[in-house]
Amino acid sequence: MKTIKLKRITINLPECWEDLKGDQIPFAFKELARLLALEITPFQFQLNMLLKITGYKPAKKSGFWFRTMWFIRLAWLMIFRNERYKEILQHRADTQEIIEFNLIQLAEHITFAFTLQDNKIVPNYDFKHNPFDASAPVYFNRDVTVETNITAKQYVDCMDLLQAFNQTDKDYVRIICLRKIMETLYGFNTRAILRLPAEIPFGVMFWFTGIVKFFREHPVYSVLYDRAEGDEPDESKINLGMSETLLFLEKEGYSFVQDKNVIEFYDAQVKALKDSVNNALGSGITKDELAKRTGLSIKNINRLSND
Repeated sequence: MKTIKLKRITINLPECWEDLKGDQIPFAFKELARLLALEITPFQFQLNMLLKITGYKPAKKSGFWFRTMWFIRLAWLMIFRNERYKEILQHRADTQEIIEFNLIQLAEHITFAFTLQDNKIVPNYDFKHNPFDASAPVYFNRDVTVETNITAKQYVDCMDLLQAFNQTDKDYVRIICLRKIMETLYGFNTRAILRLPAEIPFGVMFWFTGIVKFFREHPVYSVLYDRAEGDEPDESKINLGMSETLLFLEKEGYSFVQDKNVIEFYDAQVKALKDSVNNALGSGITKDELAKRTGLSIKNINRLSND
């Protein structure tokens, strides 16, 4: 947590997704979905989250009657419930201090969900565990080591759905993709998913995107996504999709790959790629020619080869 010291109080603001608690989590995903849909600005997201976290609610009522009733209530509390009167005064003082510090300055400290780079929103997909429940039946826990029970089949199917979600601008297709991801990971039926608030499937999809990002940026597994610098996609190059990769691995003798967890799936891919590279080099293909055929950089061919 990020601690902001004011005159009389301190405010704790989240620095990462794990700092959120309770209903702050679905609220954050709800506002984030609105932000990414360009329905609100980055500052509106930050301000809305600040108000949610601090509990401060801007007054909507005004006028003589409202002020009169407020002072009558305070007078009654002062006489008959002195401790409650002190609590209210303290809360008003704390709230006023938040306002005096400037809500804009405080809101700028809400950076756990995204950053701005050249006026572009860069989402933060870094989750240490399932954001909705660390002990959820579906988990991908990142600590010193990575632990998960997501199977290769679940991961591959969700990857296809995630790509479909990102490649379409049709709202109904996106809704279907979100529901299917929930169904694939959690086993929920359509009726159960329809009862969920929209921010829950969106949050699960956002969390799964972080899992994909983890593998793409991993120092070992990233070799599977490698292309030589400046290299463009080419139909003549070897470039299997995830579904085809499952079939390829099973054909190569890696049995029951679909039932293994996704870590074992990636380990099998790296092992198969190493075998392919070494077999190709052993047959007399040069590294330069192999780079042209596969799109792998020379650097990663050297990493994968035995010599």
